[in-house]
Amino acid sequence: MKHLQQSPFYRRQMTPWYDTNAVCWVLIICMLAVLGFALTGVWVARTQSTYHGMLWVPLSLALMSAGVVVSTLWRLVKRRMGHSSE
Repeated sequence: MKHLQQSPFYRRQMTPWYDTNAVCWVLIICMLAVLGFALTGVWVARTQSTYHGMLWVPLSLALMSAGVVVSTLWRLVKRRMGHSSE
């Protein structure tokens, strides 16, 4: 019996479920909600003198969630550009 040679060159690349477009958009929406929460925390920490020392907490949360949004959007843009060039 002859085995078929399967070349990985012709196979369609499978995307894991956690990297699908739908999951990426859900992640972006959730991170935008976290970003809004963090910016509210920055506003509270700046307006109330009791919390001035804790300003770094919502700032770091805002920076991290913005980083996740930007990196996920970049991944979606690269994926879209890759499909349109084929």
